[in-house]
Amino acid sequence: MPKSYKVEGIGEDFVPRTVNLKIVDQVVPVSDKDSFTMARRLAREEGILCGGSCGTALVAALQIAADLPAEKLVVVLLPDTGRGYLSKIYNDEWMQQFGFLETPGRGMSIGDVLDAKGETDAIITVDRRDTVRKAIDLMRKTGISQVPVADRDGNIVGSIQEVTAMQLVFDHVDIAQKQVGEVMGSAFPKMDKAFEIEKGFKALSLGAAAIIVTDKGKPVGVLTKSDFISYLSPKLAGESI
Repeated sequence: MPKSYKVEGIGEDFVPRTVNLKIVDQVVPVSDKDSFTMARRLAREEGILCGGSCGTALVAALQIAADLPAEKLVVVLLPDTGRGYLSKIYNDEWMQQFGFLETPGRGMSIGDVLDAKGETDAIITVDRRDTVRKAIDLMRKTGISQVPVADRDGNIVGSIQEVTAMQLVFDHVDIAQKQVGEVMGSAFPKMDKAFEIEKGFKALSLGAAAIIVTDKGKPVGVLTKSDFISYLSPKLAGESI
């Protein structure tokens, strides 16, 4: 049944007069996705940069070859270069836009990232009445660069980061007397651990230094950009082309 397609230079809506259909033994249908992923595979494994229609031809050739005896020789022509498709089939964003390539993190949750990090139920916080010196000592001791700020009831009301402390020291502020509540920034966004990983990724991309992961409203951990990078990197290895 006729339908739209993304492979260029193939599947025209007319049959050229130079085509002799009597010598065609078989027609192998190939999807856009299989065509493009095969073209990318050819570039990755063989160093041959070809167009999408070449990927189509190779997919069909491999299907035919699978049913032939081992001694048979299969010839497939790949006449097109991939230079004109660098912004399309060799561009991850374009491939993801049309569903030909999985979006990083699809099907994963923020809780998956937290579990991989090995975070415990108790998160590290400082009280808004604590001194900046105490917050700095806590960050140095735990090896973190930002920490949520809580009030006397344990509610997260803000955050303080190393860069803030550095600026105070540079400005000769007495950090041994200055309270965290006087210099704290806005609280990190809270997200339930069941949320899709994409929501956390977007929050960090828009400028949040970290996100607070909650479970039934209770904070159970903190995630930063490096946590997302560590979690996603092994899963995306080898998928760039």
